[in-house]
Amino acid sequence: DIHKIVKYSDKSLPATLQKLFEFNIIERCGQTPSTPVLIGKRKAGTYPWLSAPETVHWAVTYRCSENCPDCYARRFSFVNTELDNSDALKLIDKVADWGVFQLAIGGGEPFARRDLAKIVNHAANHGLAVHITTGKLHLEQQILESVSDSIKSLQIGIRPNDLLAFLE
Repeated sequence: DIHKIVKYSDKSLPATLQKLFEFNIIERCGQTPSTPVLIGKRKAGTYPWLSAPETVHWAVTYRCSENCPDCYARRFSFVNTELDNSDALKLIDKVADWGVFQLAIGGGEPFARRDLAKIVNHAANHGLAVHITTGKLHLEQQILESVSDSIKSLQIGIRPNDLLAFLE
């Protein structure tokens, strides 16, 4: 009986816990009524609700030739390594297997990676909705075409001074 497990003044808590038991979200950690409750482990994709992060944000590199004043990646300037292509694709496989919906790719400057199109295409082929954030204002058409079929959005960060210059 759930009421024997939880001694709490709020009458709604036992009913809530009972529902959590019924949905196999939590389970008893032993046979006695006074034992605590643990969160049950379930395989990704077996829930009718979110069972993985909705979005994974990934700084694919910290390299960047820009010097944007508000860039958080500069705090990681000591990082001089990044995943090689093989490990990057393995990471995408794991993220997709976990049931993640979206992969938000940023950096540094993600277009500094020569293999960005391969990474993006691999992620899209594994069912991930891919978004790229860049600070580059001048992207070559060939680079854009190499990722355009595999991304859901391209977000371009524009410095306020540059924005004002465009408006003049």
